[in-house]
Amino acid sequence: MQVEITVNRTKIQARKGETILTALQRNGIKIPTLCNLPELTPTGACRLCVVEDEDTRHLIPACSTPVQTGMKILTHSPKVIRSRQTIIDLLLTNHPDDCLYCDKNRRCELQSLSEELYIRERLFTGVKKKGKTDRSSQGLVFDMSKCILCGRCVKVCSEIIGVAAIDHVYRGKRSVVDTVLGKGLYYSSCIQCGQCINICPTGALREKSAIEQIAAKIGQESVKISVILSASSVASIAAVFGIRKFEEMTEMLVAALKDTGFSTIVTDSFASDLYFADATSLICERIVQPDFKMVISDCPAAIQWVKQKHPEFAHFLVPLRSPQQITGRMLKRETNGSNNIVVAVMPCIARKTEALQPNNLTRGLPDIDFVVTTHELLHLLRTRGVTMPFPKRCTVDKPYNIYSSCSVLHEYNGGFAESLVRNLLSTEGKNSFDSKYTELRVNKPVKTFETSISGRNLKLVSLNGMQAINEYFLKYVTDNSVHIIEISSCVGGCINGSSQLDSEASISGKVLLDFESSGLLRNSVQNAIVKGMSSDNVVKPITRYESNSEL
Repeated sequence: MQVEITVNRTKIQARKGETILTALQRNGIKIPTLCNLPELTPTGACRLCVVEDEDTRHLIPACSTPVQTGMKILTHSPKVIRSRQTIIDLLLTNHPDDCLYCDKNRRCELQSLSEELYIRERLFTGVKKKGKTDRSSQGLVFDMSKCILCGRCVKVCSEIIGVAAIDHVYRGKRSVVDTVLGKGLYYSSCIQCGQCINICPTGALREKSAIEQIAAKIGQESVKISVILSASSVASIAAVFGIRKFEEMTEMLVAALKDTGFSTIVTDSFASDLYFADATSLICERIVQPDFKMVISDCPAAIQWVKQKHPEFAHFLVPLRSPQQITGRMLKRETNGSNNIVVAVMPCIARKTEALQPNNLTRGLPDIDFVVTTHELLHLLRTRGVTMPFPKRCTVDKPYNIYSSCSVLHEYNGGFAESLVRNLLSTEGKNSFDSKYTELRVNKPVKTFETSISGRNLKLVSLNGMQAINEYFLKYVTDNSVHIIEISSCVGGCINGSSQLDSEASISGKVLLDFESSGLLRNSVQNAIVKGMSSDNVVKPITRYESNSEL
C-alpha cells in the first residue's frame, strides 16, 4: 500500500510500514548515516539521519521512524544541519588525529562526512581516546581508539554472521566494543570472515598487513620469493583498471611482480584443478554408501563456522586442503623449503588464519609464509612505482600455467557448485556444458541441483553467504534427500571477498566469466597434468588431510 508524504515541500510516494530513510533512499534523496545498513535492524544510534518534522519542529531519526500518511519533513533544514555538524564535531573531539597514517584515509566515512558538512575547525575540545589495540588475531587488527560506537560490526557479527564475537560492553562514556571478557579476537568465536572490516566506517577494524615484512626481503640474494595469485584477486585488480581479459591481467601482474623482484609467480588455478579432481574422486568413492552426505567448501571461514556452531556435523566436512594450501605445499616441495618464501595473494583475511593452522605446517614450518590481500598487493605495487596497464607481459611459471575454466569459475557466484557438477558429469561421459548448469550462477542465497551419478540420484545444495548458512545449514544437513552441501561465507563467492578492491563485483565477475567461456580446457578432470598426477601416492599427500579433525 502506497502512502503520500511531503519531503522538502515535494510530494513523494512511500510504502506503508517502511522507514523514512528507506523511502528517501528509494526516491533518490540522500541523507547521511553511520549506524544504519539495509540488511540490519535499525538502532538509531548515530542520530546523523535525523530529519525535521515540519508540523512539530522536532528532529526524528529517519532510520527507525516509519512513514505516516501526510507526514511533512525537511531533510536539510538549518536545524538538521546544525544537529549533524554537532554530532560529527563531538565524534572528532576524541578521535585520533592520524588520518595521514590511517588505513582508511580517503575511504573513511567520518572523514567524508566532515567534508560534506563543511567542518573546518574544532568547536569542542576533549581528551583523545586511548583504547587498546587488539593484535591477537592472525587476520585483523582492532584499534579501539578509532571506534565511534556505531555498532555496525556488532550487528553484522550477530545478525548476519551468527557468531557474536564482539558486543557493546560497559555503559555511558565507558562504553566500548570488545570481545567477551576482553581477551582478544584470537580467543573469541571470530571466524575471520572479515565482514566487520568491510562495514567499519573508520579504521577501527583493519586487516593485519604483512607488506613491510615482505618488502624487507625483496632483493636479498639468498632469498627467493614465490607469489601465488588467486583468480578473484586478479579479476578485482582488472576491474579497477578497466581490463576485461583475465589472461591479459594475469600476464601483466606476473611481469610486474617479476620486475619488482619476485622469483616465481603462479596462480592457484592449477591447484584448483587438483582440488576438484580429487573432490570428484572422493565423491565417486563415497556415493555408493547408503548414508552418503558431504559438506564441501574451500572457504576457511565457513569451515570454521561449522566446527564452532555444529561440531556434531564436522565429520561431513570434506578433508581437502584449499587451492592456496595445495599450491604452497607444492612450491615448498620443489625447493625443499630452503630459502624459499611463499606469498599468497588472496581476497579475504580468513586465508591468513588458514595458513597458520597446525595442519598446514610441514616439519613445523608453514607451507605459506605470508598471506596478503588484494588491497595489500596493490599497495606494494604502488610503492614500487608499478602502474597498470603494465607494458610487459609474462606467462605463469610452469607447470602451473595449465588449468581449466572450472579452476577460475569456482571463485564466482555459484561457480564452485557448477564446477563440481561439471567434473562429476564429465567422469560419466555426460554433457557437462548444458545451459541448465549455469543456473547455479544465479544470484540466490540457496541453489539446488539434481542429477544422476553412478546410477544414484544426487542432490546438491549451495548456500551462498553467512546469512543463508545460518538460516538453512541445519535444515539441509539433516535432510536425508540432500547429499552434498556447498558453503561459502561471502555472498557472491570469493569475488566478493572481504578484502577485495573497491570496484563493482559484477565487473570482476565478468572478467572470470570471460575466461570461463573462452577457455580451451573446460573440466579439471581433463587437465593432462592432473591426470598424470592421478596416483594416490602423488595427489593425496598434497590435497588431503588425514582426517576431518585436521581441517
